[in-house]
Amino acid sequence: MRKMKAIVKQNKESNDFVLTEIPIPDIDESEILVQVKAIGVGI
Repeated sequence: MRKMKAIVKQNKESNDFVLTEIPIPDIDESEILVQVKAIGVGI
C-alpha cells in the first residue's frame, strides 16, 4: 500500500497538528490528487 505524508489536525477543540503517514486516497474521475513539494508558514 502506498502512503503519503500529511499534516493532520488532532481534534477540533485544539490547534494541534501532527505530521503522519496515511494511505494515498482513492479518487474518482471528477477529482485530482495534487502533490505538494514545499509549504511555508509566516508569523
